[in-house]
Amino acid sequence: MTAEGDYTLRAYAPGDEAAIQRAFAEVFGPGRALEEWRWKFLSPPRGSRIVLAFDAAGELVCQYAAITVDVAWSGLPLRAAQIVDVFSRRRRALGPRGGPFLRTLEAFLEGCAAPGGVGFVYGFPSARHQRAGAVAGRYFEPAALERLSRALVSSAGSVSAASGGRWSGARTWISEGFDAHATDRLWLRSRGRYPFATVRDAAWFLWRYERRPGVHYLQLGVRRAGEPRAWGVLALSGGSAAPGGATARWVDLLWDGENPLDLVDLSAAIAQRADAHGAEVVELWLRGDPTARAVLLDQGFASAPEPLLRLSAIAFDAQVSVAQVLASFYLTMGDSDHF
Repeated sequence: MTAEGDYTLRAYAPGDEAAIQRAFAEVFGPGRALEEWRWKFLSPPRGSRIVLAFDAAGELVCQYAAITVDVAWSGLPLRAAQIVDVFSRRRRALGPRGGPFLRTLEAFLEGCAAPGGVGFVYGFPSARHQRAGAVAGRYFEPAALERLSRALVSSAGSVSAASGGRWSGARTWISEGFDAHATDRLWLRSRGRYPFATVRDAAWFLWRYERRPGVHYLQLGVRRAGEPRAWGVLALSGGSAAPGGATARWVDLLWDGENPLDLVDLSAAIAQRADAHGAEVVELWLRGDPTARAVLLDQGFASAPEPLLRLSAIAFDAQVSVAQVLASFYLTMGDSDHF
């Protein structure tokens, strides 16, 4: 615990969630259930990091929070922090250096850089918080992101066929639902394709998609010769992940890279399920996998700038550079809590 004039900085303690939920609703609007907060911060496989600032009356003023994740970094295990739920309840907290928000940010980063911390942090700050972090000298210029999208409905009103798309044969089939054994096997075989990425093993797919309350994700696997070859996650309902009657979000992708037709089959399965739920467009992020990106562009996906979000990062470990994170870190929509 650290006293900073008329406010106090400290890490989250059990019971703080009531104050956090009140402040979150004031800043972002009501609607987040306590169950979702618990999923987000208490149940990740590697936990979370939360720094809070309270005023002299004991009211929560600011929060800087992140989810801790395992990452693969050039073949070496590392931990990173995905920044989420950053807010301040008072505009003055975003004032001159030394204000509550900036001191909360500094305390959070000091903890990340300390022994037992993380190799780097990354996130998708709003323009307001990007400016605040830049004032503190801690945020670098963020990197632009790309959305890939494909229309599903043809002029005849049926699902458009992917260019060149077809099933690979009787030995290939699509499974539905989470499968720990399959996702662990696929990650072990595929991780060499993702030198800079969040570890996408069974623990990731279970926590991030299967156990999230209030959002319905469909997990689809392409299996060939008895082995999982590609894995995708489609957001079907709930919160900001909802298709909204027009756009479905393909939020995650893991592919072993052996046969492009496996990815073609997965794309077709995603399109069919999205269409069945009334979507007209499928969109995704696919950063750090140029081979998969090329396959999808060949299947009729189009590229456009991400209109709202940018990627920002801060590095602490000597083997990590901000430039590497911004240029090479594998990203899907699942790496952001916005989807």
